[in-house]
Amino acid sequence: MIFWIVHILFISTFATASTSVKIPEGVYNPLFKEEGEDTFKIKSFKMDKVPVTNKEFYQFVKENNKWSKDKIAPIFADTQYLSHWQNNRPKEKTLNFPVVNVSWFAARAYCESKNMRLPSLNEWEYASNAQHPEVLDKILKWYSKPNQMKDVNSFNENKYGVKAMHGLVWEWVEDFSSVIIVGDSRSTNKTSESLFCGAGSLKAKRPDEYATFMRFAFRSSLNAKSTTKNLGFRCARSLK
Repeated sequence: MIFWIVHILFISTFATASTSVKIPEGVYNPLFKEEGEDTFKIKSFKMDKVPVTNKEFYQFVKENNKWSKDKIAPIFADTQYLSHWQNNRPKEKTLNFPVVNVSWFAARAYCESKNMRLPSLNEWEYASNAQHPEVLDKILKWYSKPNQMKDVNSFNENKYGVKAMHGLVWEWVEDFSSVIIVGDSRSTNKTSESLFCGAGSLKAKRPDEYATFMRFAFRSSLNAKSTTKNLGFRCARSLK
């Protein structure tokens, strides 16, 4: 009985669930464009205000044991999955830190359990407001010197009402490997020949292009079961 009381207090002490905000429709200027493509229209959708936390993911794991650290199948995550947790649970002081060391499979399963999904690459880039000059400056400083983990709510909202899109962790997107570059061209869809070519970043005349190249290069280095200590996620939902 005492164990369960302590266990409930451990979770309820930080029981502040993520809330979603409505991202208005708009236009996103993609880094890589097909011939004749200029901008990409983003339909209005909902997105978590902050990244999913250790506390929230711990609750998911309790309810879905196959995604626990000691039960997950090797096909769904590499050996670093939830490696920052101890005894299959996060440290109390990190409950409101973003969960990291989670694979695309695990992130996707979490979102589905909430009747949500991972945001698309274009949705994430659009909602992050990364092309704004002031935001870009913060991004480049973060890339040069990553911050320490902190409470997801310790960041200010951006113009769309979401927090910590930059400056805390990288984040999974549904189609993380969709931008495939072969010889600096998207002329082929043959996965066996697909390769992200970052050489173009050296030719980028605008610093925002360089920052975007960095994100695309990082995404292209992943596979669906990859986990890293600075990669988390947040969920999204389509609107009718």
